[in-house]
Amino acid sequence: DFLRAAHALLWFTYRKGFPKIAPSNLTSDVGWGCMLRTGQMLFARALVRYFLGADYVLTDKARQFPHSVYRMILSWFADNPSRACPYSLHNMVRCHQQLTQRRSLNVGDWFAPSEVCQVLEIIARHHAALNLMAVYVATDGIIARHDVYDRCRYASGGGRRSSQQQQQQQ
Repeated sequence: DFLRAAHALLWFTYRKGFPKIAPSNLTSDVGWGCMLRTGQMLFARALVRYFLGADYVLTDKARQFPHSVYRMILSWFADNPSRACPYSLHNMVRCHQQLTQRRSLNVGDWFAPSEVCQVLEIIARHHAALNLMAVYVATDGIIARHDVYDRCRYASGGGRRSSQQQQQQQ
C-alpha cells in the first residue's frame, strides 16, 4: 500500500550547523546538496532493505526505539567527517575530490547524479560493514553482466576485481 511504502522511505534534507566541510568553511548544504541528499536517501533505503528486509517499516511505535541495525544505518549518514559516518556529506565530498584528483569542483558546487553514484560505490567498497554486499554503478546506462558477476564474486570473497576496479587501482 502507498502509505506503507511512503513510511518506509528515509528523508534526508538540507541541513545547517554541521562541522565545516574542509577545505571550505561551509556548515550547510542549502542550495547545493540536493543531489547528494537524494543519493544518500536512495542508498540508505537500499541498506535498510538489505539488512532488515524489503518489508521493514519504521512504525510510529518503533520510532521511539528503532531497531539497532536501523539506528546503525542512520548513523553512517550523519553529517560528520568521522570514519564512523562513511556516507556523510563530508566524506562524500572528500571521496569525490580524491576520485577526480582535482579541486575544480569546489565544496558547495552541485554534483551530477553519476558522480554521486560513483562516490557511494567507492565508499561502500571500503566500508567493512558491507563486505558481503556488492554495489555496482552502470556506466552510460549499460549493465555489463561480467562486471556484475565479478563485483559479486569479489564481495563474496572470490577475490577477483572487475575491469573497472582494476583500472582504478592503476
